[in-house]
Amino acid sequence: MGTDYSYGMYVYGYPIQQTISYLLPAHRVWYINASLGVLFAWMVAYLSWHLVEAPVLRRKDFIVAAADSATARLQDALLHAWHSAPLSRLTEHLLPATNTVYAFFGLNTAVGEGSAVGSGKANSNSA
Repeated sequence: MGTDYSYGMYVYGYPIQQTISYLLPAHRVWYINASLGVLFAWMVAYLSWHLVEAPVLRRKDFIVAAADSATARLQDALLHAWHSAPLSRLTEHLLPATNTVYAFFGLNTAVGEGSAVGSGKANSNSA
């Protein structure tokens, strides 16, 4: 695996250049600021590559497998929770909220047993 400092230069270049401009106001001449910015950004990119990026890329397969496993376990747990929750418990919480929304917008229809909403019947309360 070769070295690639471009991402570090991209990530750290602008903040380093702005820090140099702030800390050294006497050296705000563009060519001094640019030269110091590139030099320090390259040094930080070098450290970033060897201390962070390369070790993570070497463990990429393990990290992806762990993330896939965690995602599958979470998906299974959510599906189990959804399927094991009784519908009556869900509707106890959803219906009052739906009725509140209808009341807020001035609609006459309330959601519940025998309502026109969701049953395909026309709303007899509307004008």
